[in-house]
Parts: sequence; C-alpha cells; structure tokens
Amino acid sequence: MYLTKLVYASRVSPGVTGPTVKEILAVSRRNNAQDGITGSLVFNSKYFLQCLEGPRDAVNRAYLRILKDERHHDPQILDCGELLSRNFGAWSMGYIGEGPLSRETILKYLPTDRFDPYLLTAAGAQAMLLELGQAAFALQGNT
Repeated sequence: MYLTKLVYASRVSPGVTGPTVKEILAVSRRNNAQDGITGSLVFNSKYFLQCLEGPRDAVNRAYLRILKDERHHDPQILDCGELLSRNFGAWSMGYIGEGPLSRETILKYLPTDRFDPYLLTAAGAQAMLLELGQAAFALQGNT
C-alpha cells in the first residue's frame, strides 16, 4: 500500500470558534482512525493548515469532505505526493492552536510575521507542520 500526504490551507468561515474546532477534531479523529489516516491541523481565527496522511483513496475521500464543509473557504492544496513513512503516525489528527504560532516560528517559514498559510511553499508548509507538530506532541502527548 502506498501512503499519500496532502497538505492544504483554507480560510476559516465566520463563526468558527474553538468549540467548533473541537467538534471538527472529534469527528476527524473518529473518521481518520477508521480510514487509516493520520495528520495534523493548525488553526487560528483566520486559517486552517492541515496535513492528511494515509492510503490514497482515504485521503482523497477526506479531502472531498473538507471541500464540501462550509466551515472552510477557498481551500488550496499546498503539497500532495507519496510518502515512504508517516510524519504524524502518532496522531489520528493532531491539533496545534494559536499558542505555538509564535512570531519566531512564523518568520522561519513566511515572509511576514502573520500566519498566512497561502504564502507557504510546499516545503515550508511541511516543515512548519513538522516543527509545530513535534512541539505540540511534546507538550500534549497523543491528543
């Protein structure tokens, strides 16, 4: 079985708040565990940045659900391709809120100190997700 990764950004719809994101995470974690998908989600009040990893058909189905989800606007794929091994294998869906999005971290990957994932390169998106994911995992454990 080949593994696929898909990294995308989307704009957060008005009215999406922390409790809404908790609902998204609960459903995503359940669905992803059933479908063999792992990944990580970065959220601030304006944007989502997410990586999905798993079997190609399962990742495609998950992304199609996201495209139909009214809580996401203007979704754009930043990176997609085959993986040799998972980067987020410990998480059915890891979560990174605004806390770890420090100015220092953002400036490593973006030309501005504002978190705008649409400005990320494919390599920058993957590197940022890995750095934030490792930091969040160390702080939170498997959540």
